[in-house]
Formats: sequence, C-alpha cells, structure tokens
Amino acid sequence: MIIFAIMCYSLRRARYPDMAVPDRFLQTVVTMLVGRGLTFTSIKAVMDTIIVGEMCAALASQDF
Repeated sequence: MIIFAIMCYSLRRARYPDMAVPDRFLQTVVTMLVGRGLTFTSIKAVMDTIIVGEMCAALASQDF
C-alpha cells in the first residue's frame, strides 16, 4: 500500500499538467489498478504472505 500511495502522490496532475486524466469510471479503475501498481502490489503482498507462512510452518514442523 505504501508503493501505491507514493505512486499516486508522485503522479498527481499538479506535477505533470499535460498528463491525460481519465474521463470515466472504468478508465479511472484501470489507471489505478494497472498504471499505479495496486494490482502488482496486492498480488506481491499475498504471495509474500503465503511463502512466509509456508516457510514458518516448515520450520515449526522440523525437529532440532
């Protein structure tokens, strides 16, 4: 979520006045999900959580 917030802040219209602004709701959703990295960030967070959870479970099941 931090990456998403930083990208939204850095890509604001005040910084780039000639940047195209989405007109409709669907274009805004696509811009947020694709252009601003929310989808990538969400998928990455889920995958990291799954991988860390499996690693912790594997370590907990081992006898030392």
